[in-house]
Amino acid sequence: MSHSFRRSVHVTVAVTALLIVLVSAIVRFIVGQRMEHSVEQAMQAAEVQTQLGATFSLLQGAETAQRGFLLTGQAPFLEPFNRAEQALPEQLDQLESMLNIQSGAALYREIARIRACAAHLRQYAASFAADDLEKHVATFPQLIALLEERTARTFAHVSA
Repeated sequence: MSHSFRRSVHVTVAVTALLIVLVSAIVRFIVGQRMEHSVEQAMQAAEVQTQLGATFSLLQGAETAQRGFLLTGQAPFLEPFNRAEQALPEQLDQLESMLNIQSGAALYREIARIRACAAHLRQYAASFAADDLEKHVATFPQLIALLEERTARTFAHVSA
């Protein structure tokens, strides 16, 4: 009887040890997968932040160019503005492609608002030939402030 008791104890200890090793391996695998996913999300967030920074910089360049033009009336000051006007749609497309479904609809709405503001900015620039500069001097800072606020809000949302 003592021999069979010892054998059952050994079997129980062996099975328990095997279960502990198995559970430990499963837990390590799950934790590893979650860590890998977290690292991927952090890298994606960093890429989105970089893209948002580039978009914000592009808008600031457009603002600076616009101010230079408004102050001097010289068309060469509009070069950075024109480059920004050309690049902004692609910047926003890249930004949207970086976001995934998990990012939520709020970011997509913010990008849509930035696109709408950019469209107003293009209309605003196109009207230079038709209207006087005094009208533009009054409205441009408001439009740029709106664009910057939208971009900053989107950047803050991604950073959170």
